[in-house]
Amino acid sequence: MASYARRFVKAGVRLVGGCCGTTPAHIRAMKEAVVAARPAARPPRLDAPRDESVELNTPERGAKSVLGQRLAERAFPVCVQIRSPKGCDPRPTLEHVRELHEAGVDLVSVFEGRGGARMSAFALAQIIQREVGTETLLEIASRHRTLLRMQATVLGAHALGLHNLVAVTGPPLTLGEYPDATKDFEVDSIGLSNMIRRLNEGRDVAGQSIGTPTAIHLGVHLDPFAVDTEYEVRRFEWKVDAGAEYALTPPVVDAKALVEFLPRIAHCRIPILATIPLIGRFRDVERLRQFGAGRAPQALLDRMMRAEREGREREEGLAIAVETARALREHVEGLQVVAQTARLSDVPPIVEAV
Repeated sequence: MASYARRFVKAGVRLVGGCCGTTPAHIRAMKEAVVAARPAARPPRLDAPRDESVELNTPERGAKSVLGQRLAERAFPVCVQIRSPKGCDPRPTLEHVRELHEAGVDLVSVFEGRGGARMSAFALAQIIQREVGTETLLEIASRHRTLLRMQATVLGAHALGLHNLVAVTGPPLTLGEYPDATKDFEVDSIGLSNMIRRLNEGRDVAGQSIGTPTAIHLGVHLDPFAVDTEYEVRRFEWKVDAGAEYALTPPVVDAKALVEFLPRIAHCRIPILATIPLIGRFRDVERLRQFGAGRAPQALLDRMMRAEREGREREEGLAIAVETARALREHVEGLQVVAQTARLSDVPPIVEAV
């Protein structure tokens, strides 16, 4: 059974199991056989029937958002990621955003994260745009959501003026005492991108007219440091084919590694926003190191270790961020800076550096 399961997965099957007589031992053997296998290359798409009476009228990038306009003009936009506050008072966060805006930041990306009762990212993004006037960027995850729910979310985001959306699959959530059990999802980030592209064309998931098309500026993730870079490039090709207009990277502290990866996506290149972390402690680098040596080279570890001994970790972390931003200035189309709330005052030097 295990050998057949592996052959099925290699042929493109996405779900394998057993019938009567299958025991936990069989399932365990099948899992071990397919865990390293990759399904046959087959980009997931939403193959709904098309209403040929619908006239395609997809908005141009520059007309969708400030970020779209900045990328169209090759103006090197800078985005800063902020975390939703605990509780229901957005005023301290709004003050931080005002300071970032005055420092020359073009937009802020909002995420909820974990830890306590935090305000909805969608709600905070709307408040920021209304109260401060700074444009926002949001992630929309496909995991744990139905197609109809995601479609409603995208339509609502457009109506609220939240036009910069990044399609992600989202992390799995374990259920109770069964860490191997996860909720399913109808499509991954590629299928979600296909859906958003359809809405931008004026069609719903069934191919029927929605009237006025949405104007979502669609982003995706790109991981240059993935363990299986061949698979990552293939998925990125599918994302671009699905309608992706720009991509964000994970935290980059090794500019050389990112620059060396970029030729591999030259045939499907879209604007790249490199994520620059503001490192505050040596253990922040160790955490990045866990994701792969390409993200945190040994030289960086040694550098932050010396800074820790000398009590100047914050200054060294800022210097590394500025150096990385300058090194990437001619290779990517923009930046996203990730910083703890207490470090937002360190963002202006990075903006000035690019």
